[in-house]
Amino acid sequence: MSQVFSEHGAEYRVYRTGYPVKLLARVSSYCAKRDLAWDVATGTGQVAQHLTSHFTTVIASDLHHTQLDHAIKLPNMSYVLADALSVPLKDGVVDLCTVGDALHWFCEERFFEELDRVLRPGGVFAMLAHGFTLLPKKLAVLESRYREILAPFTDSRLKLLNEGYQTIILPYTEKVVEPCRLERNCTGYEYLQTMGTWSAAREYERIYKQSPLEQIREGWYGEWPSDERRTVTIPLIARVCVKEG
Repeated sequence: MSQVFSEHGAEYRVYRTGYPVKLLARVSSYCAKRDLAWDVATGTGQVAQHLTSHFTTVIASDLHHTQLDHAIKLPNMSYVLADALSVPLKDGVVDLCTVGDALHWFCEERFFEELDRVLRPGGVFAMLAHGFTLLPKKLAVLESRYREILAPFTDSRLKLLNEGYQTIILPYTEKVVEPCRLERNCTGYEYLQTMGTWSAAREYERIYKQSPLEQIREGWYGEWPSDERRTVTIPLIARVCVKEG
């Protein structure tokens, strides 16, 4: 599955859905200090970019250089090619650690040990993700069919994400985060391309040498034309905890 993310960095930057500024501002507000933020498995920087206005320095790490090659560049943000289980940061220096749409890939004891090592007392850990988009009935049926096509290629670890990360036991005291939604304005083509960046879709494509989107493209454009812009609502998942001290 690692190969899935070692390619297609350009598509991730263009089509992957980001996060609203207000959510990252809310998460940052839990931090007593705002010297250093670490965004784990940053991809092309969808989360990290919104942390730069709240922290002196933002370190964004990812295991795949092709993701970082296409990442968003900002003056106080540095990218590091590193495994989430072993990051080149000193002990107790991080004020905020964020993970967006990725914790399921490395939700294990070794990551939480590394988090505890670098997070300062009073530091904050936030896991973020996108829920299922609220679509009109016919489009929702097509998306459901697409998920069924991809089921044999879907990594079992994605179950954590599909459950909204609610089964994960946080390592520190959890804070209540007000529910948040993202209003995404895009074309039918752009939304479909986002579905093409899913890890299971990339695995399907690797095996069959064609995009699984072809299974639903005609029906999709019949309901949402490729060049027609619409606004769709995406519920966001945000769980935040604070390290005591």
